[in-house]
Amino acid sequence: MRLERIRGKMERGDCLPAIDLYKLGTSYYVLDGHHRVAAARLIGQVELDARVVEFVPLGRVRRRSAQSCLAGAAV
Repeated sequence: MRLERIRGKMERGDCLPAIDLYKLGTSYYVLDGHHRVAAARLIGQVELDARVVEFVPLGRVRRRSAQSCLAGAAV
């Protein structure tokens, strides 16, 4: 079973890929890595490496002018 294989890897300390999360407000949703999350819970692991994509509604984003964006760009 996939969950048991992943659990075994975690218990041995094998390196696993980061999970992918989607942040909406104060909640996180797993996009990729459900089995890794389940295995971590089974063994009591409270932290996982993760890539997080945060949803920010357009009304909350401060708009910057094209000039200020270009000024901060690396050349």
